[in-house]
Amino acid sequence: MIKQKEFYQYLFHCLDKPRFFIGLFLSFISAGMGLLIPQFIGKMMDMSFLTFILSNPLMLIGMLLFFLSVYTLQAISSYLLGMSGNQAMKKMQESLHRKILSLSITDVERYQAGDLSNRLTNDMSVVLKLISVTFPQVIMNLFIIVGTAYFLVSINFYLTLVSLVLILCLLFVTLPINAKLEMCFLDHQNLLGKLAGDLGHKFSKFRLIKSMNGEKQEIKIMSKVFSELFKNFRKILAISSFQSALLNSVIMFFILIIILIAGWQVQKGIMTIVTLTTFIIYVMQLLEPTSELIQSLDDFAEVKGVGTRVVELFNLASEDNNFSYTEVNDFSISFDAVSFSYSEQEKRVIDNLSFHISSGQYVAIIGPSGSGKTTLFSLLMKFYQYDAGEILIGGKRLRDLSSENVRDLISYTSQDNTLFHGTLRENLSYGKNSKVSDERMYFVLKELDLLSLMNHLPKGLESHISDSGQGLSEGQKQRFNIARSLMLPSDIYLFDEITASLDVETERIITKAVNSLTEEKTRLTIAHRLSTIREADIVFVFDENGRIVDKGKHEELQLRNTSYQSYLQELN
Repeated sequence: MIKQKEFYQYLFHCLDKPRFFIGLFLSFISAGMGLLIPQFIGKMMDMSFLTFILSNPLMLIGMLLFFLSVYTLQAISSYLLGMSGNQAMKKMQESLHRKILSLSITDVERYQAGDLSNRLTNDMSVVLKLISVTFPQVIMNLFIIVGTAYFLVSINFYLTLVSLVLILCLLFVTLPINAKLEMCFLDHQNLLGKLAGDLGHKFSKFRLIKSMNGEKQEIKIMSKVFSELFKNFRKILAISSFQSALLNSVIMFFILIIILIAGWQVQKGIMTIVTLTTFIIYVMQLLEPTSELIQSLDDFAEVKGVGTRVVELFNLASEDNNFSYTEVNDFSISFDAVSFSYSEQEKRVIDNLSFHISSGQYVAIIGPSGSGKTTLFSLLMKFYQYDAGEILIGGKRLRDLSSENVRDLISYTSQDNTLFHGTLRENLSYGKNSKVSDERMYFVLKELDLLSLMNHLPKGLESHISDSGQGLSEGQKQRFNIARSLMLPSDIYLFDEITASLDVETERIITKAVNSLTEEKTRLTIAHRLSTIREADIVFVFDENGRIVDKGKHEELQLRNTSYQSYLQELN
């Protein structure tokens, strides 16, 4: 209940209130005018009134204008409510997107990417329907029911009482069914999110699927998910169909009872044909909003599932709360008894790690796979929070620095060749590089020997590439990846096996350019080549338990450390 209350508070905050309330006001006017229509139709059963209308053409024109006014007001109202809903959906999408981007990597990694996308798209379309259709419809139907009940009471109190009792019976029958539907709709939204997440993940690994002849296995795996979604929706259809059949049956029985009672009263002279006609039209007018009101409970059941999923994200803590930007003038890095594991159940990836790197020092890190080298970089970038110990940058606790603060100080090049769908220029000027001048961009590209490659592309920097870097080799993607991290001069550089995809000659060119562009800066490099290690001021040797077992210059380690010697043999 609390989550639903929070969801509607978010929704009201995002609502375009002037449009919504003007649209609602016009709906009230058109609905009020519509309540008078049965009066006209009923009176037309009276020959004297019919003769009067036929002898006065202006009355016919007036009636036509009246009907036009009613439905024109309804059209304007629908447009304003639709626009209000569209605006609310846009604001909520923007807020939710902003919230997701503010979350820590730890929180985001709990969800599949497709599921998060689903909450921003499919779930938001439910919000649009709620504001544009369902909620105004509920208010209008309640208004019409109350207004119709007033006219019915003024015509025949006894019949009206019978009508209201039967309507309450309708509600009594449908509410338990709606509770079941509510659970089914929540399951449906979660299944859609899971499906979107699974498909997004697998389609991003399309080359792997093809290379491993994994099509049949993928069909088998996803077939189970499709079947699960199918079965759940079949359950929704079965319950909805049963509810609709039951509702229509009860309504028809209701109409029959009213006609029988009304017919008996006409036969006894208690009611006239005119009164009976007017009453039946009002009863028919009462049934439609009542039916819609009951069916709208299904929409609210669906919204409840969406609200739970949306509020769940909004209630997650943002990555940085109550942080102010801190000036850092010393770019040394210290680890003091730092430990970290990805979950409480898992073994520590980094265990009681301590070291100090002076400002401007070049450090190479070497060790077996799974020894925590990349994790060390992730901790420095504040992707994850360490469990114990302390990390200092320039003597300031990493915990006290905002994520934006840290990522402005540090330039990080991962071992993944990550390029977004778009132009090369958009990739190179992404994020904090957005204000990099063309002069700086061309200078960095020239240093990395990328100008000739860029000039061979159809449109140079404006050439489009896919998110998988289609049209570029792995080595070319990595070179542009390195260029992006070097666009903006930084104080600390983290390089994670950045030349792994390069041939020896290209590596030599890139290494020379990197050394030139990062000269006198604090630099940590996860090394995979002997040339990288030789150039370092100091080498850290990690073991498989995430601890530094030795450190020193390459020549020293080569003489005294057998583990280091074996690592070198693997590199060669």
